[in-house]
Amino acid sequence: MGLIIEKASIFCSGFAVLALVLGANPYVAFAISMAGFVPVRMLLGGRGFSQTGAFAAFWAVIGMYYFGFSPLYAFAFGAGTGYSFLYFWLFAMPKILKD
Repeated sequence: MGLIIEKASIFCSGFAVLALVLGANPYVAFAISMAGFVPVRMLLGGRGFSQTGAFAAFWAVIGMYYFGFSPLYAFAFGAGTGYSFLYFWLFAMPKILKD
């Protein structure tokens, strides 16, 4: 189910965009998204840190703060890049390393 609904990408991207909307600078928004997701992840029964979540939060911040996306587009951009990161490491990288 984690391949279809990737909680880390969705939550971290959302937390980062929310922090930016509330007026945080990009560095603080990224830190808030990671610090806000760890307790949620622990309550849902998982590891504390997620590379996919960090990747999604990073690109959500980049999309909103530097590219000037609206909050909805920045959220979708961050979550989409998180999904891309996950699928790349699960499906493409094993084939690349196999050859």
